[in-house]
Amino acid sequence: MLSSILGMEELVVEDIMIPTSEVIGININDSFENAKHIIESSSYSLLPVYKDSIDGILGVLHLKDSHSFLNLLKEKDDFKSILMETYFVSQSTTLIKQLSEFQKSERNIGMVVDEYGEIEGLISLEDIFAEIVGRFGNEKIEFEKEFIKRKDGSIVTDGNCKIRDLNKYSKWLIPEINSKTINGLLTEYLDQIPQANLCVEINGYRFEIIQIEDNSIAQVKIIKKT
Repeated sequence: MLSSILGMEELVVEDIMIPTSEVIGININDSFENAKHIIESSSYSLLPVYKDSIDGILGVLHLKDSHSFLNLLKEKDDFKSILMETYFVSQSTTLIKQLSEFQKSERNIGMVVDEYGEIEGLISLEDIFAEIVGRFGNEKIEFEKEFIKRKDGSIVTDGNCKIRDLNKYSKWLIPEINSKTINGLLTEYLDQIPQANLCVEINGYRFEIIQIEDNSIAQVKIIKKT
C-alpha cells in the first residue's frame, strides 16, 4: 500500500478514470422503465443523470433520492432540484491532489474533462482508494476476468482496457504516453477508426482486431513479438 501511495505521485486522473463509454448513468430521454431498471440494478450509490449523452449531464443522483426522482420523472415534473451539482475534474490532475480535493469538497465522484472542457470519463474516491490498496486486494482476480491469456502467450481483451493495467498484468511495456487505452493507441496509430480483421505491429507488439462494435474495438488479441 505504501508503494502504491508513493507511485500515485506519478499518476494523473486520466490514468485510472472510467471512460465515458463505460459510465453507467440515466438518460432522461430513454424510457421510464429503463431509468428504473438502472437504479434498481446499480451497485453504485451515485449515478450521473444526462440528456441524450453524457456531454449533456444535468447532475448526479444519490440513490437515497431515487424514489422521489422516479416519481417526478414519471410525471414529467422538474427533478433537477433533487440532483447533486456536477463536480468537474481535470484529467491532468495528479491522484494525490485529487484525493485531497475530494476530501475538501466532500465529494465522492467527479466528471473528468479535457483541456477543452469535453467530458472524457468519471473518477470516484473509490477508484483512488482501489489504486492504493490494489483493487481492495483482488487485483489479480480482476485482471484475470479482464484479460484472457492464450497458450501461445497472446492476450485477448477489449479495446477499452487500460494499457497500464495490461502492462501490469503481463509485464509488458506497451507505450502509454499519448493513449491510455488500447482503442486510443490503435486509433492514434492508424489515424482512423480501426476496422475488424486488421493487424498492426507497434513497438514489438502485434495487435489483431477481432471485433468492432459502435466504432470501438470490442475484442483484440495482442502478442509480444520475439
